[in-house]
Amino acid sequence: MKNPIAILLITAILTLAIATSALPFSACATTNNQDSLIRATAMPALAQDSKDTPCEDNANSMGFAPNAEENEITTGKEGLDTIQMDGSSSALSHGDTKLPYNSSGNIKNGGDLHTLEKKSSGSKPPVKVSKQPVKISKPPVKVSKLLLVHNRDTGKNFATIQAAIDDSDTVDGHTIMVDPGTYTENIVVYKSLTIRSTTGNPADTIVPAADYRAHVFNVTADYVTIRGFTVSGANDYDTLPAGIYLGNGVDHCNILDNNLIDNWRGIDIYYSNNNGLSNNNAWYNEYGIGLSHSSNNCLSNNNISNFNHYSIYLLESSNNSISNNNLWDNEYGIYLSYSSNNYISNINGWANNCHLITLSHSCNNHISNINAWLNFYGGISLSHSSNNSISNINTSNNDFFGLYLSDSDNNCLYNNIVSNNGDYGIYLSSSSSNTIYNNYFDNTNNAWDDGSNIWNITPTLGENIIGGCLQGGNYWSDYTGIDEDGDGHGDTMLPYNSPGEIQNGGDLRPLVPRTFL
Repeated sequence: MKNPIAILLITAILTLAIATSALPFSACATTNNQDSLIRATAMPALAQDSKDTPCEDNANSMGFAPNAEENEITTGKEGLDTIQMDGSSSALSHGDTKLPYNSSGNIKNGGDLHTLEKKSSGSKPPVKVSKQPVKISKPPVKVSKLLLVHNRDTGKNFATIQAAIDDSDTVDGHTIMVDPGTYTENIVVYKSLTIRSTTGNPADTIVPAADYRAHVFNVTADYVTIRGFTVSGANDYDTLPAGIYLGNGVDHCNILDNNLIDNWRGIDIYYSNNNGLSNNNAWYNEYGIGLSHSSNNCLSNNNISNFNHYSIYLLESSNNSISNNNLWDNEYGIYLSYSSNNYISNINGWANNCHLITLSHSCNNHISNINAWLNFYGGISLSHSSNNSISNINTSNNDFFGLYLSDSDNNCLYNNIVSNNGDYGIYLSSSSSNTIYNNYFDNTNNAWDDGSNIWNITPTLGENIIGGCLQGGNYWSDYTGIDEDGDGHGDTMLPYNSPGEIQNGGDLRPLVPRTFL
């Protein structure tokens, strides 16, 4: 009797084989690869008889192999009919021993006469796919420095101002042009050059100190011009550096159109003569402009403001001209110490904490055409100073004094308007032999004098401070005497001593408006 289980198994295998062989090639090729291989290996006998079954060739032509163990499929005969998807070029061949193969006795009648076994023809190792993230290295980008500094005479370009100076082709008389930008440097100018910003606008060409302990521009050559920069950051309290420094023996330089900000000294002139400093702005420095042991320099049209301790400071310097400068919101305005024969004129100064102009131990200076108002201590101050001339000053609305003299003799003060000052119009302490005439005093307290001074001159033809034709003494807002002869000078209450505040002598020719009989 035939085994019914074997009959059912053969029937199922034949049914599956017929269905497989009926599939077109395209359908077989697009079926899941692993399922196709199962069908190919599970039906070895049918695969032999079916000449047009493309799945066998399709399985052998696969080129990918994710994992050998997961893709190992057996038909039950070890070592003969195993197919591995490992990327090798192996082929299937028919076995010649142990025939008919009866699946270890489970096929009771007959068996497989054409078993398939894998015949290797040079296998390739499985491809290993790294799961690590791929790193894409980018080559470094080389950024060349912009060459914004130009020698106008050689046509060469540079990245820094110092490089332009150091170039061997740069010689005395050349002009270095600097394009807008920020150049963090400490520059030594040892050639006679003109160094200027291209635009002429200091706001867009900025040179901060690379080292705050050193000068930003250190000029060691004559005939140098520096023009159109914002210079800042040289502010060390130990080394006392400057934004622009003209050193020992440097002469005939011009410093023009610069902004000096946050330096110990904005511009420092040291043992340096015949230089011109004009149209510069100085803010937030200890000294806006400083001159030491220097002569014949001209400081004009500069604006110095915003918390400089000294706007302009002269130490042992002579024959300098300081004119047409504006000074405000500083501690001191112009301060002369042990300096002589300087000319200070056309100065506007307001809102400074001390006096606008201070002379200390200084003589033979000429101060004229000054507007000093709203300063805390006062307009003009002389201390231990003599033989100075102070004229055409308008000093008003200061908190304490319009004019202040202490231990100062032989000075001449004339043609000044002194008004609305908080304490005294003019205050002289321990000072003598000063000549004070043709001034206009209109203050709550016009004068204080504990020395012996001269308050008038001999009547002299010429327009006086109130428009009269005869000069003599001063106009006093609190004088109530009478001009008896109509010459414009008071003839009563003489000498006028400002209600007792002038302790010795007084004004013998007080000015009054002229009356016509």
